[in-house]
Amino acid sequence: MRIHLDTNLLIQTPRWERLPAGDHEFLVSAIAFAEFSEGTAHSNPAIAAHAAIELIQHRSTYGDGLPFTQREADIYRELCDLVATAGRTPGGKRRVDLMIAAIAIGDGAALATRNTTDFDGLQPLLSVITL
Repeated sequence: MRIHLDTNLLIQTPRWERLPAGDHEFLVSAIAFAEFSEGTAHSNPAIAAHAAIELIQHRSTYGDGLPFTQREADIYRELCDLVATAGRTPGGKRRVDLMIAAIAIGDGAALATRNTTDFDGLQPLLSVITL
């Protein structure tokens, strides 16, 4: 199973024991790497340095982030419609979550996260795994 990791699983260690049985391939989107990269600009130099080292380690482990292309932009639009139809606003912080979800959907992958509520209402199109 292909599983995309949400940004929060780059920040906190995933609870791997919660994974469904089987073989898994883990991927990270370029959007998640970009969001994680915010830590490298932290005002505390020690925190910024730690984030920079972790970013290098994550890139080494998961490879280049999967891109957000026109295909994912079209999926993102569908997700915005789905969220708006449910009476929620798709913009703001939710924008990044929807972009990460669009990349996972475009890749035919599930999405693993600690914050499943960030992806509520997307389950018709996206399989969400709590780690």
